[in-house]
Amino acid sequence: MVTRLVDLPADIIFYVLSKMRLEDAWSFTATSRTFRELTADRGFWLNALKSNPAMRSASNPLILQQLDLQTLKQLALHSIKLDCNWSLPRPRVIGEVRRWDLGDRSILETNHLFRFPGSELFIFHSSKHLKCFNFGTGQFTTILDLDAYVRCASYDFLPDKSVILGLAELGGSDFKVPILQYIKIELSASQSQVAATILLQPTLARDSDCLKPFVSSRIVGAVQTRGGGTEILAYDLLSGGSATIVTDIPNNYAISRRLDFSFYKESLYILADDGPKALVYCCPRQSLPYGRKSATASMLTFGDMDPVSFPTKIWKRRGAVCSQMLRDANFVKIHDGLGIPLSKFVTTFRFWLRADRDLGPEIFREITVTGMCSGELTMQMAPAGYHIVASLLDPGKTGCDLVLLRFNPDSNSCSSHELEIPTGVGVGPPPNVLAVDDHRGLVWLVDRGDLLAIPYA
Repeated sequence: MVTRLVDLPADIIFYVLSKMRLEDAWSFTATSRTFRELTADRGFWLNALKSNPAMRSASNPLILQQLDLQTLKQLALHSIKLDCNWSLPRPRVIGEVRRWDLGDRSILETNHLFRFPGSELFIFHSSKHLKCFNFGTGQFTTILDLDAYVRCASYDFLPDKSVILGLAELGGSDFKVPILQYIKIELSASQSQVAATILLQPTLARDSDCLKPFVSSRIVGAVQTRGGGTEILAYDLLSGGSATIVTDIPNNYAISRRLDFSFYKESLYILADDGPKALVYCCPRQSLPYGRKSATASMLTFGDMDPVSFPTKIWKRRGAVCSQMLRDANFVKIHDGLGIPLSKFVTTFRFWLRADRDLGPEIFREITVTGMCSGELTMQMAPAGYHIVASLLDPGKTGCDLVLLRFNPDSNSCSSHELEIPTGVGVGPPPNVLAVDDHRGLVWLVDRGDLLAIPYA
């Protein structure tokens, strides 16, 4: 007896569809009336979206279970459109640009921290305050009075859509006392407001300097230099325990803040960028204060931290522009270079993978694009879905171009996506890239006081 697919129980059909690409699952529903009726079932879209690699990302802040049927269908259609758009060789996409005047040389250009995924709320610090700008209403609101000057900041998106923010500040009566402040910021149900709660606020000794905070849902901390040495300070938000870990990381990394962090399997990965080379270290879980209720101290050296070095000889270009750790402890490194005489500048984007992944000698993927990145590149990673890098190319008097690069860790592949910036944008000082929204296909940037949303799908 032959069993037809349409006769199978719905949960079995959903399971089969969950193994298909989202685009194939969508096409599948057009083969018969029975399968077309599945599109009216919220469970169908829930399973189809969960099979999408972008939705499977551990960093995805969208809680699919909370979305209604119509929103799930719109998200599926948009994801299909994005995937088709990214499959083109080097598409140049122009769309309508949403614009909002923030005034000349807006504070968002220099003090922007992040944008809440799925919303139009931008968080920034200004004049010792933590503030929010609502793009939809054009209103600025103060979230928290910091009573300190922010020196450096880090943040992490949590699965419940909240954000853990770490700030290294100078406070006290003379604004010379180093303070760490860890804040949880939550989005309202209407996605129009945010609320901030201080989780931890340790005050450090005056002789500590050059703080670089790191954050996760449980362990937070910072790197400081004291007496010629570099220390890792770590705090457990649940147990209240803390740890001071003395390292032999050279001071020049901390002083220039060329350190970036990522948690992977509860271990802390540290990226130290030295221009022509990069070093990745792992501070293991057992060195961090998980579950401890008291303060502890320990020491780690480069050898203990099992560094992965990328030596100078691999680079046939000039100095590095930027590097950034990804959420899964991989990282991206960007270089500019000038090829043969009379050739154009080129920019190389290399997505490095952790050495603990069994991928053989090829542990990176790279893309080289024509054009030179602007000086200190502002690089943004899409907090949901694939890793997206947004880069401005060839800044100058006549404007600049915008290139997006996407790295898919599932297939260990990367692709580029070039956009044309509308006429007049980028003439003068290069714009500031604020955020990438790969679910809605938008790049947010500020150009001489204008906040722009440039669509690429």
